[in-house]
Amino acid sequence: MIIHTVQPGESVYSIAKMYNTTPTKILEDNDLTTPDRLVVGQTLVLLFPTRTYTVRQGDTLSSISAKFGIPLRTLFQNNPVLGGEDALYPGQILTLDYPAPAYGALSVNGYAYPGINIGTLRRTLPYLTYLTVFSARVLPEGRLLMPDDDILIAEARKYGVAPILLLTNLSERGGFSSAAARDILSNPATRVRMVDDLRRQLRERNYAGVEFDFEYVPAELAESYANLVDNTRQILCEDERCVFAAVAPKYSDNQSGILYEGHPYASLGEAVNGIRLMTYEWGYTYGPPMPVAPLPQVRRVAEYAKTRIPDSKLTLGIPSYGYDWTLPYEAGVSRARSLGSVEAVNRASEVHARIEYDNEAESPYYRYYDTSVSPAAEHIVYFEDGRSIKAKLDLIHELGLSGAGLWNMMKYFPQFWLILHQLFDTVSPFPCNCQSN
Repeated sequence: MIIHTVQPGESVYSIAKMYNTTPTKILEDNDLTTPDRLVVGQTLVLLFPTRTYTVRQGDTLSSISAKFGIPLRTLFQNNPVLGGEDALYPGQILTLDYPAPAYGALSVNGYAYPGINIGTLRRTLPYLTYLTVFSARVLPEGRLLMPDDDILIAEARKYGVAPILLLTNLSERGGFSSAAARDILSNPATRVRMVDDLRRQLRERNYAGVEFDFEYVPAELAESYANLVDNTRQILCEDERCVFAAVAPKYSDNQSGILYEGHPYASLGEAVNGIRLMTYEWGYTYGPPMPVAPLPQVRRVAEYAKTRIPDSKLTLGIPSYGYDWTLPYEAGVSRARSLGSVEAVNRASEVHARIEYDNEAESPYYRYYDTSVSPAAEHIVYFEDGRSIKAKLDLIHELGLSGAGLWNMMKYFPQFWLILHQLFDTVSPFPCNCQSN
């Protein structure tokens, strides 16, 4: 694998010639629809198969899988152009094998809302261990308000992926609510009803487990929250269902702030089968311009987490998006626009921007002027690309963490999946039992 950064004057054709590959291979793998509009500074992931096969009349993906002893899942991973579908044509060149992944096995989870495009879902599922469905909300009486999840669960099961229900303390207005967390954690009867309804919903809908995402938990209820998660795991263990928890990105036990104080790493780590580190949103909608997941901060969180939680439980969160800020930034006034990483490159092309790279933060960015308004407004965009993704996956390997989690899957991010598949084998889901350790 080579991650190539586009230089002035280069084209897909000149890059293909430089690396002795084909323009078609580069275009298909990177999901490029405008090959004549490369942006200086954008990354292209170049892959080099060890074995290929030319499709013949009458071939199906299943027959090719059987002929070469290669799992269908692997064929989908090796050929993202298939989009997770068994639709072939004579003369099509399929990749059968790549060199063995450099880093071994990894658990991979991705988050999706019920409104995800079905094509995006199917082309992503072959790379996953778990699909986390956003989300169920706990109502005041303890009953769950469930998402429209039938399609997500069915598709996940079809691809051998374990569907996980995300359980939240969202309010009726849609934001995470300290009051809702307090109501749940302070009322024993509410907690009992919540766990009972959760168990019923997981059974009826064929979920493999639940992921707690209670945010803005009051500090004085932190241990109550960990106890609720632990009690839920003990009950769900009888059904061999997993319990995970998403936690805010902390650097220390005593980190102040409502986002952090309600997430005791050690207690939650003991209570669950796995922890999802939300290592993103340093740069966010209402904050000042900066990378969404600068590597030094991500590293700091992961290194602290390792002192409180076993490596085998830790999944590093990785963002698939960026933000576009209008300058100058005004605290309390400015609001950045979220955009997918592919969209960010397309925007750079539209405004004729040159993509730069922050080597310390391991983050691409660019500046441009919006001339559609008067006076023209300066913008800065931070996002993720092949270089920043590899840096985060390298960190997972360096620190010996067990998983990677993509927030989120709603916009297809081809370079994430290309690089992940070259570095790691995605592990299959496994049943969870009563022991969290």
